[in-house]
Amino acid sequence: MALEAVLERRITAIGHRVRVIVNYDNCTLAPVPAEAYQAVGAHNEERYFLSSSRHSSSAFFRRQLAGHLTPAGLERTVYRDPQGAKNGLRRRPARTPAPDPPCATAHPHPRSR
Repeated sequence: MALEAVLERRITAIGHRVRVIVNYDNCTLAPVPAEAYQAVGAHNEERYFLSSSRHSSSAFFRRQLAGHLTPAGLERTVYRDPQGAKNGLRRRPARTPAPDPPCATAHPHPRSR
């Protein structure tokens, strides 16, 4: 199953937008799939995430990934460890909520109660 489908299924099952920390350790991003990944990332940021943060212990990968995030209009900061990503997530304000995913109508967003 494609990453996009897995993420969509899991996040919509939660029923509301989420804060996300993405671990990029041991990850590689080939040039051709990078464009598709950018599109998926932008879609997820817009549709499912309140806020997000990223980390990788590889300085080379952090620099490479930041170059892919910018064209997609995504936050380009990639922290070097999980704690940095967690702290970064706390510092950044949550985005203004867009309409919840279709499945969320059965489970209202906690802030709308």
